Amino acid sequence: AGKRLYFITNASAQSRKEVAERISRQLGVFVAADEVITSGSVAAATAVTCGVKSVFVIGADGLRQEMQLAGVTIIDPRLPDRFDETSFRAIAENLPAVGAVVVGHDEDFNYTKLALASVLLQRGGADCLLFGTNPDVGNRDPAGYLVPEAGSLIPAVEKASSRKARVVGKPSADVILQLLQKTGFEPARVLMVGDRLDTDIRFGHAGGVRTC
Repeated sequence: AGKRLYFITNASAQSRKEVAERISRQLGVFVAADEVITSGSVAAATAVTCGVKSVFVIGADGLRQEMQLAGVTIIDPRLPDRFDETSFRAIAENLPAVGAVVVGHDEDFNYTKLALASVLLQRGGADCLLFGTNPDVGNRDPAGYLVPEAGSLIPAVEKASSRKARVVGKPSADVILQLLQKTGFEPARVLMVGDRLDTDIRFGHAGGVRTC
């Protein structure tokens, strides 16, 4: 009695609302969106805390929705599927500066997005931050093959821009610290239950809470 339950996921492709609806269907009980924390919602909250007003997103609709819900403007130019230097330069030169580039799970990731992220980060310098949603390099498909996740895309942007990303998903302490701030819970009264030592348990330890 009196205990609260939160679902924390490193997935950023879906919004908290979408994740809550999926969990509700799977468990047969109602789960509210504010009982879910995604790496996308953590990235959005972190961007706001850092004073970011606008972002360029490499990611899926769920990440974009979380940015918009947090009041962050998304700079979203129409990009060609194939890279063309002339048209790319025209697009890049007419874009306003952004406060951050945010990299998450993106199944439409391509060279043009990578090039634009690099240009925006180089142009913005210290005034343009680089956030990654989560460090997971991939997820296993039903056949057992590793399918790329955000952790495979973030290093590409880092290399292309000579910048280092702040990766906010588990095992980063950003997740648990935001939860503790939101709820007012004392770390000693929080239990993190997870199935991965490298993300779930490690992130619980980073926030000073008990794990199992």
